[in-house]
Amino acid sequence: MTLTERESDARLAVTAARAGAAVVRDLYGGRLARHEKGAGDFATEADLAAERAILDVLRAGRPDDAVTGEESGPRGAPGARRRWLVDPLCSPLTYAARTLSLLPI
Repeated sequence: MTLTERESDARLAVTAARAGAAVVRDLYGGRLARHEKGAGDFATEADLAAERAILDVLRAGRPDDAVTGEESGPRGAPGARRRWLVDPLCSPLTYAARTLSLLPI
């Protein structure tokens, strides 16, 4: 069976999400470096590492696509046919305070 481009994109998105989720789960509960972004906003090492894991999967699967990461910003050709938006960990404060309920993906 041949995958359509849409099915293939969906599978790639799930694979990327799982890669990021694995990082978030592995780092949960430990001491995390905090990276100030300004105006009371910050990212944790889990945010950065999870985004890297997700971007690695996306770049391997779609090297010509553009991506915009919450932490790393835009990358890739401005006129790329497809752009992936990546925000691996919403609410880093909740995560860092260990009050987040982690669910398996």
